[in-house]
Amino acid sequence: MSRKVESEAKRGRSTIIAIIAIVIVVVIGVIAWMVAPSALEALMGAVPSLRTSGLPLTTTRPIFTAIIVVLALIIFGLVAAIITPKDARSSSEAQMERERNAMRQQQKAERARQRQSKR
Repeated sequence: MSRKVESEAKRGRSTIIAIIAIVIVVVIGVIAWMVAPSALEALMGAVPSLRTSGLPLTTTRPIFTAIIVVLALIIFGLVAAIITPKDARSSSEAQMERERNAMRQQQKAERARQRQSKR
C-alpha cells in the first residue's frame, strides 16, 4: 500500500474510534444519571458520616453522576487495555536488545572483513 492510502485508512479508523468513544461516554453518562440517586442513597446508608442535607438533589445528582462516569470510564479503559490484542509490530525490550546485539556483531564482523581486505 502506498503511504497515502495507509494514512487515509488510519484517518478513517481514528474517526470511527472517536465516534465509538463518544457513544460509550454518552451511554455511561445516561446510565450514571439514572443510577446516581439510588447509589447516593445506598452510599449515605453505608457511610453514616456522609450527609448531603445541605445540598439539594439537583446539585448532588450531577456531582455524583460525574464521579460515577469517571470511575466507569477508568474501569472500562483498564478492561479495554487488557482485552485488546497487542500490536504485532511492537515487541518486547528483550527481543529488541537481542536484535541490537546481533546488528552490532554484524557491523563488527563487516568492519573486520573490510580491514582484512584492505591489507
